[in-house]
Amino acid sequence: SERGTKIITAEYNKVAIISTIVDDSIVEKVCKIIEEEAYTGENTDGIITISNIENVFNIGTKKKDSEAL
Repeated sequence: SERGTKIITAEYNKVAIISTIVDDSIVEKVCKIIEEEAYTGENTDGIITISNIENVFNIGTKKKDSEAL
């Protein structure tokens, strides 16, 4: 399993959740790639939500914010 990817099996259906944090400068590019790769033409293709992340801290490298990504 890749980091940030988790499969959740709901009671009635299977749901895949992709969670990723990217620098603001590539948000649109990443969204476009996900749209193109996930598109099947079905209503169940999913949704993309975008949220602001206030701070990021990488425990292993001790780096913060953009450097932590």
